[in-house]
Amino acid sequence: MNTKNMDAALKALKAEAEQPPELTDDELDTYLEKINEVVTAAQALREPHKKAIARKASQRSRAKKAAEVEAMRARLAELEASGAGGQP
Repeated sequence: MNTKNMDAALKALKAEAEQPPELTDDELDTYLEKINEVVTAAQALREPHKKAIARKASQRSRAKKAAEVEAMRARLAELEASGAGGQP
């Protein structure tokens, strides 16, 4: 995977954010249009990978839930082992 162009674009955007240009009122609208173009282009980069992104998010969510369930089971086992399982 070649991310050379994206790395250069990201570097330029970060530099722009660190040192924003001083703009006149006339220049502001054009500048904001350019920012919107950048956002739209970035969103377009994600579009072809939409299903894969959703699948990864789902996998992470399932793994997190499984870890939470495992932690609850371990806690329940500890409570039962200590006799504090809620039974008189």
